[in-house]
Amino acid sequence: MRQAAVEAIAAGWHDDPATLPWLRDRATHDDHWAVRQTAVQAIQQIEQERK
Repeated sequence: MRQAAVEAIAAGWHDDPATLPWLRDRATHDDHWAVRQTAVQAIQQIEQERK
């Protein structure tokens, strides 16, 4: 459930200035490895799009 939420937030609010810090927090502080992995992938995608 949280993994899907991370994906949805990253996709829907990738331009929101609060999204990247929130994803970084999920990537380092979530209890579930799948959520952390999804957050890392979303961060990479957003950063790639901004280049």
